[in-house]
Amino acid sequence: LLLHHHHHRIIVIVVIIIVILSHFLIACLYSTELPNFFIATNFFIMDFTSMRGRNCISCTVWLRKSLAFFSVIFNTMSKFHLLSFVLLIVYTLIGGAVFYALESDQQEQQHSNITVANLNEKNEQARRMLDHLRKVFALKMWKVGRHAGTMSTKFTRSRDIWKWYEQNVDNVTEFCKSTNQQPNKTAVDWSFWSSVYYAVTVYTTIGYGDMTPSTTSGKILTMIYALCGIPLICYILQDWGLQLLLSARYLIKLYDKMIDRLFSKWKKKNMLNIGWLEFGDLPISVALLMVIFLLCISASMFLIWEDELTYFESFYFFFISFTTIGFGDIVPKYRISMAMCIVPVLMGLATVSMTINLVQSKIEQLFENMKKNIELEYQKKQTDPNKSLMSVDSDEDVMTRLKHIGDGMSFESRFLFRMLNRSQRRLLEECWNRRVKTANAASQTILLNAEEESQTSIAMQFPRRNTYVYNAE
Repeated sequence: LLLHHHHHRIIVIVVIIIVILSHFLIACLYSTELPNFFIATNFFIMDFTSMRGRNCISCTVWLRKSLAFFSVIFNTMSKFHLLSFVLLIVYTLIGGAVFYALESDQQEQQHSNITVANLNEKNEQARRMLDHLRKVFALKMWKVGRHAGTMSTKFTRSRDIWKWYEQNVDNVTEFCKSTNQQPNKTAVDWSFWSSVYYAVTVYTTIGYGDMTPSTTSGKILTMIYALCGIPLICYILQDWGLQLLLSARYLIKLYDKMIDRLFSKWKKKNMLNIGWLEFGDLPISVALLMVIFLLCISASMFLIWEDELTYFESFYFFFISFTTIGFGDIVPKYRISMAMCIVPVLMGLATVSMTINLVQSKIEQLFENMKKNIELEYQKKQTDPNKSLMSVDSDEDVMTRLKHIGDGMSFESRFLFRMLNRSQRRLLEECWNRRVKTANAASQTILLNAEEESQTSIAMQFPRRNTYVYNAE
């Protein structure tokens, strides 16, 4: 009976843990759903234990208490956007452990096979070299015996030949020892940290190529791990990039307030004329400087462990990593450097993602501003046609006239204007042509109304006299 109750409690705990983990994985991707997740899980435990009877209540008390404890922790982590970071660490460590378990045994087998093959090859080479030495030794000793001379002369020559033979035998022995002790540089060292490093290169799509799985199960797991990890890292990098963008904008606002306090009103007015300080926005140049600064810092830190590289090679390695090119010509050689390069690479990917999102948002903002400028030109033509570009008769196309509208924009806006895609350019041209037609139709209506009013006023000033037609007959 006690054994039956024991198995009964284990089944209850396993079912509850499976449901909690399934709901938790969904809630991790949507951090706003964490409070609902803990409430729903708590009610599930209460309902499930009430259905199973009183014997199950005691085994689930610790689950409810731990759930309340983790609820506070997860809410705090979600508030500071640390939940995605913890989830990424767990996913990376699990992937590294599984890859290590699958590939390490195969690595040992490959190393043993390679060692045996090398030993057989070197032993065969040593045997051929020793046979050749014995033949040369016998030939030289035979020549010494054939030549005439005193016994002392023959003895001296024989002793020199024997020393030569012993020296060459020692050289062959040392050659065999050195080649047998030399590690195989082409083999992959599947340690735990190198497996973690491989897992990072998989879901970040960098793929240096210095480590590849050799087992079928490892290749299948790589595909599954990439299918799950790539969407996860895209979501996490987008979240990190957004937080970096908000933090940078917040620092710019603080800088703007500090300028307001330090300088006078005249200088304050001049400083606020700068476009990006006016709205507290982040310019693309600042984002690029952040990427370059992170590249320089990462390259300097990487040289602490990889002292054989130059600073330029280290900088080149991180640039290739941040842009996910991953040629693989320069890779970490030591385990500690493999583990230490993971954090700066992830930070660099987040910064690059922030820069790309910033450029996209600025292009969309520029597109909306150009539409507003077209409306302003239309209103300007209604009030002051001589100053509006819509009233100027020119052979220039629509995009050239729109560039004239943006003459007062900053260099960054003019540069982004050239990056508008084909659909955005077509929409701007349609908006411009539509407004030009509307303005021309309105001006023609005004001219017709003015002409009718002038004719009416002339008729009223000079009324027509009655005319009579007489019959001359």
